[in-house]
Amino acid sequence: LALAAADVPTPATEVAFTKEAALEAIESFGYPCVLKPVVGSWGRLMAKIDTRNAAEAILEHKETLGHYEHKVFYVQEFVDKPGRDIRALAVDGEPIAAMTRTSDHWLTNAAKGGETKSFDLDETALEYVERASDAVGGGLLGVDLMEVGGAGSGEYTVHEVNHTVEFKALDAASDVDVPARVVDWLEAKAAAAGDTDGDAETDEVTP
Repeated sequence: LALAAADVPTPATEVAFTKEAALEAIESFGYPCVLKPVVGSWGRLMAKIDTRNAAEAILEHKETLGHYEHKVFYVQEFVDKPGRDIRALAVDGEPIAAMTRTSDHWLTNAAKGGETKSFDLDETALEYVERASDAVGGGLLGVDLMEVGGAGSGEYTVHEVNHTVEFKALDAASDVDVPARVVDWLEAKAAAAGDTDGDAETDEVTP
């Protein structure tokens, strides 16, 4: 909702809280579609659902697991990407570095074996990264984009914004010293917060 309000293109998504409502959402999207965990990383607990039989089995499995997170069904349309997606690491909307993640599998996460390569964001991608960051309050974020018009098309959809982002693979793929840039940003944030606190204390003791 936040991304849509910020005019950031995203895959069609439905959230359901019962197995029956989730199946209805899946059927409305058609097959294949994607079932995602509410909280996750490394491409784990992702399911590409190709048939109604598969949908019924996966939904029953999740419902039986018991934990409340498995009772929130996050259903998303399947986007036919060109064998890769793009991960941009940004601090308060400013990209530090970006890479492509390429695989023959529908999941292209580096943790799943996706091949990584440095990527230069074009103006459209830069704008979407900034908008997506602003929409969720900024901070250190991994913004994931898919090229909906094919590789190099300049047409994107933002399919995830990650607030618990890791950047080991990005650091290896990029010429940028990613950890150093993150530390620089954190130090600047801490210094700015310290200045603000100091001003507040001064205001309190001023007659």
